[in-house]
Amino acid sequence: MSDSDKSIFYRSSGLICGTYLPSEDDLAQGVLMTDEGLFPATVSQELLRFLTRNPKKKTIKRKHHFICWVHGLPEAPYYQLYLIGRKGKKKLPELFSENNTFLSQGIVTERSSDKVILRVQKNPRPNRNSQEIEDSINHLQIKDCPGKVRTSQFWSIRSRLKEGFLHYQSGELLAKAQVAKSYLKIL
Repeated sequence: MSDSDKSIFYRSSGLICGTYLPSEDDLAQGVLMTDEGLFPATVSQELLRFLTRNPKKKTIKRKHHFICWVHGLPEAPYYQLYLIGRKGKKKLPELFSENNTFLSQGIVTERSSDKVILRVQKNPRPNRNSQEIEDSINHLQIKDCPGKVRTSQFWSIRSRLKEGFLHYQSGELLAKAQVAKSYLKIL
């Protein structure tokens, strides 16, 4: 990969405030209740230890600012959240300067008048084989994208959850279609 292509990597992460409600069967699987709706959620083992460390589990019943990965679903609620960390009273990371902020990078696979579908996946790394990368592919639905966002281009899109959907806030074209196509061949 050339130096100019180093900014082209897949990402699908965010910061959202909510209360995690575990399922009765598995504490790591549940739902995140937010002001923007209910979303299926999975909790990392490290975060699960934090949430269940109190014997009365008061921490699991409180709202937290969760750092998460976002996975697209083909039908409602359209997003699944993988909660990987939390931010307490400390300063929020620069990448997510405010609550309900998401940053997604990927290839635009579909465009209509009301939404864009962004293909995201795991990035290639020495410990990831092509099958693992292929299995990680998912598609995020993002509403209110401007007309300059075109199919086959690689975009970085900042969005917010509103009424149960990610809505475009700002974006940057990282690669036109020809470069994005050649990058896919590298994988």
